[in-house]
Amino acid sequence: MLARFKGQTIEDSAGLEEIDLPKEGKMRETLIKVRVNQNFFRAAVLASYNNYCCITGIQTPELLVAGLIIPWSKDAS
Repeated sequence: MLARFKGQTIEDSAGLEEIDLPKEGKMRETLIKVRVNQNFFRAAVLASYNNYCCITGIQTPELLVAGLIIPWSKDAS
């Protein structure tokens, strides 16, 4: 938006030289671990607080994310 406001290209606005820009997009494969089956935990926590955030009072479901009691890094399962 700033570049457009200044009437410049993004590269000029950011001070990038054309030689520094990537020439092509690349892909790589990755393997990640994700926690699954958290629906029960989420439902139990939300039910305990009447579907409200106990800290902020927010009741918008999209904004309510149940925090983990045991961090992923400490959980062996």
